[in-house]
Amino acid sequence: MESALRKTRHAIAHSRPSRLGLVALLAFFVGACDATPPAAVSSSSTTTSPSAAPACPATDLAGFVAAFAESPALQKAYTAPVVETAFIDWNAQPEPAESVEKTPRDALRFPVMPNRARQQAEGLRYREIGTEGERSTITLEVPDTDAQLRYTFRRDACWTLVKIVDPAFGKGFGGEAAQAITPGAADGDLTKERARQDVRLNTIYQQLIGQLQGERRERIVAAQRAWVQLQEKDDTFEASLLDGLGPTGHRQKLENKTSAIAQRADLLVSIADFAGDVKVDDALRGPRTQAVSNDDNYVPQGLSDALTKCMSNATGTLAQAECLTDERERQDARLNKVYKQLIGRLQAEDRERMVAAQRAWVQLQQSDGDARESILYDIGQVGSLQSVENDARAIRQRADLLERHLKMVKP
Repeated sequence: MESALRKTRHAIAHSRPSRLGLVALLAFFVGACDATPPAAVSSSSTTTSPSAAPACPATDLAGFVAAFAESPALQKAYTAPVVETAFIDWNAQPEPAESVEKTPRDALRFPVMPNRARQQAEGLRYREIGTEGERSTITLEVPDTDAQLRYTFRRDACWTLVKIVDPAFGKGFGGEAAQAITPGAADGDLTKERARQDVRLNTIYQQLIGQLQGERRERIVAAQRAWVQLQEKDDTFEASLLDGLGPTGHRQKLENKTSAIAQRADLLVSIADFAGDVKVDDALRGPRTQAVSNDDNYVPQGLSDALTKCMSNATGTLAQAECLTDERERQDARLNKVYKQLIGRLQAEDRERMVAAQRAWVQLQQSDGDARESILYDIGQVGSLQSVENDARAIRQRADLLERHLKMVKP
């Protein structure tokens, strides 16, 4: 199950009119504006009118927060119309600093704070940091770690949430190259790997949007939002499919999420490689992160044996393009086949959830295509090759995921 800390991060999100991102999460964070990490979720919620607000549950901050955590309705009622959402920019000069933006309440997805049961399950502890004027700040944190969420409340007639800070957003990556999931790894190791890939993805995303400008930046942000929305749809389907399978289902969800996040990070690295004015730290690259090059001997990894054979015999970009186009069509036929098999076995709500998730995946492909076009269009043939390869890889990854789901459903 997704951690309370991570689940809350998913909720802190908003969307922008203009216009891509574990899987641990196929949904981290729906990327929002400049500073919003890819794990935030873009969603709208119904505004609670002041006249309909429930009574203030407590005058002391600790008592108020205890009640606030338990009730999404209370959270909506006692959240300011506009909230400051922030993360810590560890690359800021001369020292790390908060990167803050204004977020309308209607763009937040509630609950924005995990309830006490989830706090206890994840080892989160309540601590009051201090008071400045009318504002008091508390944190929910895992002691002796960087895992924390920080909330600032303004004291009025009651308490009103005015700021949310997740210091882990934008946190520098530990420096190790991403590793493939080890078959047979313990759940604890998978959980750590998922968290590591989360940090990796967030850092890559922040580096990417921090260096891009204009339409190129807007399209990456939009595509990351679409990725987060897909994760939400996939999570909903996987919960209905896997939660009843005990440890086996729990482990499958961990593997799926970890793979999705790592794959997303690899994709963003491949896009950054062609942006020209963008540099991603080498320590953030995965073991299979490699972009198309002008090398006639280039062979993409992680796709079919047929593609490997074709590319090995191809001479020039035209022949390579034919190989990659054939691979995309091959993977597309495979995805269509497994998708039809899967929904043919599903019933009622499970089927509807899978259909909704697949629609979200199609929308993501469109958003990713727009983002790639804005960066790869001017590069010529090599950019076109990279775009087709990215398509083929995304389709294969989706087919792989649906095949894992198919194995979990009785014929």
